[in-house]
Amino acid sequence: MRFLVATFVLIALTTGCKAFAPDFAEFGGARVRDIRDRAAQHDTMLTLRLDTLLPVLMERVGVDCWLIVADGSNGDVLVSLLTVRATRLEGKGALLLCNQDSALARIALGDGFSSNAAIYEVFEPSDEMTLAGLLNDHLRAFKPGSIAVNDSLQFPAADGLTASNARWLRDHLAPEFSNRLISSRPLVESFLAEQISSEAPFFAESVRLTVAILDEVLSDQVVVASGTSLLDLDWAFRDRAAQLDVEVAYPPRTVVYRPSSTLEAEHRMQLDLKLQPGDLVFLSSGIRYLGYANRVGRWAYLLPTGESTAPDWVNEGLSRLADVAERTAELIKVGQGSAEVLEATRSAMVGLVHSSTVIDRVGRLEEGSVELESVAAPLRGWGSAYRLGANTGLAFTLSTRMQPLGPSAPPMSLLLLDTVLVSASGTEFVVPLQRTPLLID
Repeated sequence: MRFLVATFVLIALTTGCKAFAPDFAEFGGARVRDIRDRAAQHDTMLTLRLDTLLPVLMERVGVDCWLIVADGSNGDVLVSLLTVRATRLEGKGALLLCNQDSALARIALGDGFSSNAAIYEVFEPSDEMTLAGLLNDHLRAFKPGSIAVNDSLQFPAADGLTASNARWLRDHLAPEFSNRLISSRPLVESFLAEQISSEAPFFAESVRLTVAILDEVLSDQVVVASGTSLLDLDWAFRDRAAQLDVEVAYPPRTVVYRPSSTLEAEHRMQLDLKLQPGDLVFLSSGIRYLGYANRVGRWAYLLPTGESTAPDWVNEGLSRLADVAERTAELIKVGQGSAEVLEATRSAMVGLVHSSTVIDRVGRLEEGSVELESVAAPLRGWGSAYRLGANTGLAFTLSTRMQPLGPSAPPMSLLLLDTVLVSASGTEFVVPLQRTPLLID
């Protein structure tokens, strides 16, 4: 069989919340957190991450101070990850985080940071002291040897310094600091990917909610044979996410297999395909919930009249994919870099005719995917110095080329898309792997 394998790096996170079963009923009503609860969770985790994680990462990558300059609430996206939910920055502002021997110094400069007084020392510019004056005074007090700014050609998440703010720094930063600026890329890459242990359950909660929505959409609550189209599935997922006030982080994607030649003809005519009894349908998507994005896929089988199970070859194919995913997960450990992760994936695929890898890092921020020709290719999506931190999430996408039974049945690609959490104790899937499709009467 021909296998195509993809691995996505997802950002893992959080502890302290009740575990949820992958059953949509568990997320109904009050079980889905309201907006205020989500904001409180964000602010609590922010304080913990700034207290415990950021100083360690700054020391690891050799950064003394991290400077983020932004214009208004729509400026550098990292401002929203480093401030409380109630923040409404007005005009130009700056965050200055400096790693001191005693503790991390946290300074917020600008109008609109007042809601952060419990986390930052907040200073507002005045006629007597401009933003530039405040910034230079604090830098002189800290005497940093290196100042990281969000300027990176290779890593979009660390490239939030606009051209106008770069020019503002050149014009207003004191001369003694201008030659100490470095890219924040290594720091941002680690800060977005590495989590503290108390975050893992929140990330798991977001994955389980995604699965619950997919399970509801791929059920007889939504799907009606010969009446439901692929666009209907897209709409149903988006509609349910909107009802729950969660963002669709990854657009829904559908794949349909039908053991007849009519499917290809309908595709060529660009028809909105109507699902029929005997169809296999794969729906994948991802939401952003509690600040964490994820991506999951689920298979469903529309039962023809008189049938009560999916064909054996479907169950066997999904089980084989799940076995490969489990072997891969067992080989991935905290501390591995791109070469080790690729080698782990390649080792799990030994004996297969063909394999390839795609890595798509997601979580607190989204990134574009990086297409690789083979599993042995360099992992260009990670910096060469980056290593997997504890409580990092990885989304595995595996695909195998199958030939169903029957002389006229066309070949198909069977997909698996599930999420693991990499921890010091091992790498485990957040929800049980799907070895049989959901059944729709």
